[in-house]
Amino acid sequence: APDRPRSASPICSLTPITASVVNSALSLDAVRAHLLEDTGDLAAAAHCYAASAARTDNARERDYLVEQAARVSAIGLPSLGSPPL
Repeated sequence: APDRPRSASPICSLTPITASVVNSALSLDAVRAHLLEDTGDLAAAAHCYAASAARTDNARERDYLVEQAARVSAIGLPSLGSPPL
């Protein structure tokens, strides 16, 4: 991700977002997933990316969201390398 200032809690720094405010091409679940990823809640982020992918009819958007869910899930998995000493 590009270098940009981050607040201590991106979710808390936003005013409440309602579905009517969000552009119809942008899923509220995708926004939530991105913010959860920023806060380190990778399991919840992966769930929200997958939920967003399930709701879209756009194949390219769905593919992207599925990739994001897989990427975030992989980050949260323990390493299969050598055990710590």
